[in-house]
Amino acid sequence: MAVEPDECPHENVEWEEGNYVPPYGWEISPGHYCIDCGEIVDAPYSIHDDPDFDRKYELEDEMRNPL
Repeated sequence: MAVEPDECPHENVEWEEGNYVPPYGWEISPGHYCIDCGEIVDAPYSIHDDPDFDRKYELEDEMRNPL
């Protein structure tokens, strides 16, 4: 029976190396995942935590679609 992430104490944690799929990026990010619920407990770095990440895609969209 699966445990809901908000109810799970995250006692059983396992390191996942992740897998990078060029040119698409990370399919599974590296980090510590809970074996019981599957939620990521600790990630060394996530590009989504980068404040400039969203701005990069906005600029790329502007370059592809000029006014």
